[in-house]
Amino acid sequence: WGEPIRRHLDVKPCLSSWKDIVIPGHTDYARIEYMRKQNKPAEDRRLLMTFHGRSPGTHAGYGDCAVRGAIMGLNRHGPHVDVGGFVMDYPERKGD
Repeated sequence: WGEPIRRHLDVKPCLSSWKDIVIPGHTDYARIEYMRKQNKPAEDRRLLMTFHGRSPGTHAGYGDCAVRGAIMGLNRHGPHVDVGGFVMDYPERKGD
């Protein structure tokens, strides 16, 4: 279009502590039930944190989302951190 994409997006601060930790933005009943089945007890989990989705560098509309960009940099902290782009097995990873 010849214009910055930011002009066409309603960009707000990326961190919302009530949703960015555990609860996805849109979750229907069937997905909630599936996610509950994947939920392991804390002592059986191998992951400390996981995030998979858009971030700076993966989509032009997320270039100013500093929190998501910082989260992507956490992957270097070892095998208990799982971050990256979209994956098909995200509910399984969230429960692990």
